[in-house]
Amino acid sequence: MVRPHFWKMTVSMSKYTNEWEGSGSTRTSTRYDLFADDDSSLLCDADREKFHHRVAKLLYLAKRVRPDILLPISFLAERVSCCTKRDTKALDQVYKYLNKNHLCLLFLHVLKR
Repeated sequence: MVRPHFWKMTVSMSKYTNEWEGSGSTRTSTRYDLFADDDSSLLCDADREKFHHRVAKLLYLAKRVRPDILLPISFLAERVSCCTKRDTKALDQVYKYLNKNHLCLLFLHVLKR
């Protein structure tokens, strides 16, 4: 009888979440009003660039290691050209969620016979 061997690998991309300047934590990655109509003011060009940069980094993170944040980040990625102050609050919600759940890692297991 061949005894199976398990190979295990842990994947983490914690450097992608370290650029957030805020503090706090939350249990959910999505605000209740994420998909609601938005009438808040648009961001200036410098803030829009920063927003775009942060969303792009988190989209990369979500696709590779953290699929739990994929819904809000995918929605915010559609709004990078016309982002508002409410969108920045939604992005901060994702960072607060990552701050609380920073130990959530991706575990890959391989069964070798």
